[in-house]
Amino acid sequence: MDFEVIKTEGWGKLGKLNNDVEILTPNIIDTSLFKGSKNKGLSFECISYPSLQNQGKDINSIKSFYDLFPKDFNENHKFNFDFHIIPWDLPTIYLGNIKSYLEKIRALEIKENAEEPNKFFVVNIPYRKSKENIFELLKQSKLIKGVILGDISSFLTNPINLLHYIKWVNPWAQNDKIFLASGVPKSFIPLLSYLGIDIFDTMYLEMQSITNFPNLELLLELKQSKESILETIHHTQEALRLGKLRDLVRIYANSFPPLKTILRLIDKELNLELGNALYTSSTLYCTDETDFTRPEVTRFRKRIKERYFPPDYLAGIIFLPCSAKKPYSQSRSHQMFQASIRKRIKRKRHLIHEVIITSPLGIVPRELEYTFPAAHYDIPVTGDWSEIERNLLKEDITNFLGKINPNLPIVGYVEGPEKEVLDSISKKVNRPMYLVSEDYKSLTSKGALSEFSTLLADAFENISLIKVEDQTIRFLKAIADFQFGKGVGKQLFSGNINIFGRKELGLRVKRNEEHLVTFNPVNGFLTLSLQAANLILDKTPNIVVFDGEKIIGSTIFSKGIIEANSEIRSGDEVIVLNSNRQIIGVGTSYLAGDLLVRMKKGKGISIRKKVK
Repeated sequence: MDFEVIKTEGWGKLGKLNNDVEILTPNIIDTSLFKGSKNKGLSFECISYPSLQNQGKDINSIKSFYDLFPKDFNENHKFNFDFHIIPWDLPTIYLGNIKSYLEKIRALEIKENAEEPNKFFVVNIPYRKSKENIFELLKQSKLIKGVILGDISSFLTNPINLLHYIKWVNPWAQNDKIFLASGVPKSFIPLLSYLGIDIFDTMYLEMQSITNFPNLELLLELKQSKESILETIHHTQEALRLGKLRDLVRIYANSFPPLKTILRLIDKELNLELGNALYTSSTLYCTDETDFTRPEVTRFRKRIKERYFPPDYLAGIIFLPCSAKKPYSQSRSHQMFQASIRKRIKRKRHLIHEVIITSPLGIVPRELEYTFPAAHYDIPVTGDWSEIERNLLKEDITNFLGKINPNLPIVGYVEGPEKEVLDSISKKVNRPMYLVSEDYKSLTSKGALSEFSTLLADAFENISLIKVEDQTIRFLKAIADFQFGKGVGKQLFSGNINIFGRKELGLRVKRNEEHLVTFNPVNGFLTLSLQAANLILDKTPNIVVFDGEKIIGSTIFSKGIIEANSEIRSGDEVIVLNSNRQIIGVGTSYLAGDLLVRMKKGKGISIRKKVK
């Protein structure tokens, strides 16, 4: 049975299990107390076996795969199930010897020269703090296609232990294997899917029938049914498909404190950003404090810190508030702000840098206002910022100020919390700023705009007019650096550059009369030509190596990818090299770089241009 990852979010995987019938993950099996089940309306058929201890066997008595299972099973069932759950032994025999148990299975696999079967095995691994590298053995096996996190249900109301468990299996995460979680109530399915679990079961329904089942009243699952579990599974699949799994997790978490606690911790403890696409077409909703550190937000803030640097010729900075309409420059308020700037400082305005202050992204330079998620987020506007928001903003502004000349004049045309943060930073670093003198009812009012005009005159009246680069070139350079790495913009946009179109409709750029890049206003990113790929090959991490000499067709499958930079994300623009390190194409990655190399099935790169 093959496992193909179609799409990821966090560590969650929308995937396909290809057997007699193609099955989408995340999904569920009907375990019926771990007895043979003949598909009772759910997605899988499954059987589990008595432990070796209960069969009266020990590890040394196992001479073939069939010895793992009861004699009557071998005679009657003949492996006619989707899942074959190989037993692990509790409470005494093999709990301390999981590695030995897996070594035995691996040895049998080699001895019998076993080919990958249509049905596959799942090994049940209990959590323990082990120094033994059991996951390397699991990776080597062709027959073992998945792992049951056997005792995960006991950690659901203990967020710290649950995260330790997930981190323990992380060395095996993001691979062409699957994870199964048993005994999980439906409210945990979206969260655990986000953390990398692919398959769940109906064991919780059976446990509900036990009179003294622990924590039943806490888990709020009294009315759970197979139908309600299936509904949750379908919601989870659809959320993954749309890039909205994090939002679904938050909805469930808001009704149950342990889930909320886990959601608050995971961004700090786990690197979930690698599974998130560079761009999603749906709105990024940021509605509570757990969204301040969600992967899309932290990635944007990190790239601003590491990849964005204002031009050296700038003569001043203007901090502006955000707007409900995105990109900001298309909003009524920002059009009024820019009209005031043009009127007051005229031809010098291109020497002044505009930076938008917003939560939860921190700061958005004007050049990057189209770039996801700056033009794609929505947040409740209350006029009241939490301490977390203020601290994140202070961090981002302080970092930005460290990149510019300390003598540049700064205007802060903001009010409320944003003004308080700027005033605090001004005093802390002893850097004077021109701030509005009072809190206006609206920054677009006549009185406020009049003061804005005065602040602009006071701050920038003495700056000298100098010739600067074309502002669209500056815009494109900033996006190139943000998307492909620091210095890429300068490498691309020099020499004989011609630009066609408008930002809001898209730009097509030529260099020396040959197509260079296209700017897509929908996601705010650039698509590369082969000429552009040659120019930036040594500057960007977005490199994939294919094991063929040339590309045939419009898709490279992950099986043929032998190398991919770990910084690549789903949706990233990539340069494809052959095994001789020659450029043979450019396109878009379906998966993160790590997965491109690890997966042995499924699409890897969608090719847009290739060397013929």
